[in-house]
Amino acid sequence: MASASRYQIIERIGSGDFAQVFRARDQELGRDVAIKEIHAQYLQSPKQLERYWRESQLLASLQHPHIITIYDVVRSRGWLVLELMRGNLQQSVETGPIDVDFLREILIGSLQALDFLHGNGIIHGDIKPSNLLLDNQGRVKLGDFGLARRATDEGGSLLKGTTKYMAPELISAQFGQVGPAGDLYSLGFTTYELLCGPDFSLLFPGLSAFGRDRQIAWMMWHSSPDQRLPPIRRVLEGVPEDLAETVDRLVIKEQARRLGSAREALRMLTARSAGLPPLPPTEREGPSPEELRKAKNRKYLRIAAAAAVVCSLLISLLMLLPTGSKPAPNTQAPEPLRGVVRGVFLDERLITVETPDGTPKEVTIRPADEVFINDTKALMRDLQPGDEITIQVSQSDGRFVQRLQVIRPERAVGQITAVSLADAQIMLAGDADAPPLRIHVGQTTPIEFNGRAELDGRTVMLSDIQPGDRAEVEFRGTD
Repeated sequence: MASASRYQIIERIGSGDFAQVFRARDQELGRDVAIKEIHAQYLQSPKQLERYWRESQLLASLQHPHIITIYDVVRSRGWLVLELMRGNLQQSVETGPIDVDFLREILIGSLQALDFLHGNGIIHGDIKPSNLLLDNQGRVKLGDFGLARRATDEGGSLLKGTTKYMAPELISAQFGQVGPAGDLYSLGFTTYELLCGPDFSLLFPGLSAFGRDRQIAWMMWHSSPDQRLPPIRRVLEGVPEDLAETVDRLVIKEQARRLGSAREALRMLTARSAGLPPLPPTEREGPSPEELRKAKNRKYLRIAAAAAVVCSLLISLLMLLPTGSKPAPNTQAPEPLRGVVRGVFLDERLITVETPDGTPKEVTIRPADEVFINDTKALMRDLQPGDEITIQVSQSDGRFVQRLQVIRPERAVGQITAVSLADAQIMLAGDADAPPLRIHVGQTTPIEFNGRAELDGRTVMLSDIQPGDRAEVEFRGTD
């Protein structure tokens, strides 16, 4: 265990609820490292410190080319000194989708790491895009082992980790026992999302039905047997058959039908993948030197610059992701969504829409989406509860774009210049410079005369209106 003076802090590059991350220089060995520093308030918490140092000891025991390396600890400062990584895959969720061939390498590397962990009786417990890290060669490594535990460890709550990627058996016993299969489900869910990129959210229009709390809503979704992801090739074109089948079988909620092990998933992927690393050996010490040499000499795709996000385990820097061949979105757009806006949440960029049958739908609004109110271009912030809305999805440059068409009542005040009983129309000359309006009056359109709905004991009719009458009209839509 080295002294803190050995490391020169260069800059802080991230901070989370539990720790902050620095880029630092190891002055003894002349290399850059990542330092994860636990927040000061947790240095006085035995429970939090025990978890923190357990993470360091676990990492030190795991030597594998697809697991992040720990170099040192400085207990007096609450430091874990880690291998410096270029970034993680969370950015691809926000800007993706990423290259299919590169994603295949990511999935194979992650499965090799899980095969190694599970073979040693360890469950990671928090597989998600931000914990899939990339080194300088573009090789994926698993990070953040703060929730990792032995498969036989029954202590503590099992409901830990990010609920968006949580395996259903962690929530409900009907899906089977808690174990390594949960990591496989989380990895499959993550891979599915990376294939879709930002459009992944379109697959969950009814997520709001489980409540406004997103953590709880995801838990309810994963634990509902009737809620499941569609086969990936129904959503995206161009996904290779073996990759699609592997992902589809990883995200099956019932363990009896899910892929049984990381090794089984690897066999499905590597059967058609000449040139990719072979399956890791059955022994627990990890890949052989020959396998490591082949893996090192592989030609990795160049990473292109993108802003990295903070990970609780490592430094997040600018990273490069390949922008090669992407799976082509399915050319069949979803059916339009019609209903009434019930909520507008600008901070989360989403709205809730109540459909005609009373079902609430949650819709995420992205920067590329278009909003029109009465055929006039508008912004998301112009939407209001009570607006009648139709949402249509189309394709633009290979991406889904939503067009939100809102019909909102308008008012006009002026003098009636003509009444046509045959066409059931009136002409209204607006005040000031307002253009004249031709307004259709339907049989069920309510008409009031001097504020009253009846005239001489009967309902006011269109025939009671005369040219020269002054009127205030509320209408929807224009020709």
